[in-house]
Amino acid sequence: MPHFGRKRFPTKVKEKVTPSATKSDTTKIKESVTTGGDRVTREAVPDSQKSFGQKMQDTTGRAKARIKRWSRRQRV
Repeated sequence: MPHFGRKRFPTKVKEKVTPSATKSDTTKIKESVTTGGDRVTREAVPDSQKSFGQKMQDTTGRAKARIKRWSRRQRV
């Protein structure tokens, strides 16, 4: 069970595999807002209070964010 304010893993997967072209504007906005909230909550809860699965998801999410930031800097 994820912490309050977190997206469940199946929800994250479903959002990623559903093509953007098939999503309504409302759905896109909702996903953007909830993804932002998930990121904030990810950093607010200490890793020591997370389950193994939650730690793994957060570690992967942080790594992806670092890679994305790094690749943006390389393009400039």
